[in-house]
Amino acid sequence: MSVVGHSIGGFFAIKFAASFPESVDRLFLIDSEGVYEKEKIESLFINFARTHLKHGKAKALNNIKSVYNLLKNPLFMIRLVRLAHLGDLTGDLFKISAKTTIIWGREDRLTPVWQGEIMNKFLRNSKLIVLAGMDHDWILHKPQLFWENYK
Repeated sequence: MSVVGHSIGGFFAIKFAASFPESVDRLFLIDSEGVYEKEKIESLFINFARTHLKHGKAKALNNIKSVYNLLKNPLFMIRLVRLAHLGDLTGDLFKISAKTTIIWGREDRLTPVWQGEIMNKFLRNSKLIVLAGMDHDWILHKPQLFWENYK
């Protein structure tokens, strides 16, 4: 099967592909969590707010609504964010044999492009595509960029 994961979803996609390598033939990681290098969790929340408020008014309102829905259960979200943002899956990357496409927004502040570069280094069968001018949630605003790189 093909597995696609964006952000926290990428964290879980990596865990799945590492745990069940025989089940995954294609893996797509989009601005994925999973590499940790002593970032402070507070900076994640600040960058999250900056990222979601920088789009035009209509998109910012949609992002705020999405954030509100996520925060209905704040304790769960804090635990989930801590798990994904502070979890280091570099050891799991070695277990993945699936052909992997890593797509990253160059302007991503939540999961900076250096994290995608590390994933690309440790995955055996991967390629990294960096999209100029795109941030963490580019896939929500320009999904056609994903399909253009789905090869």
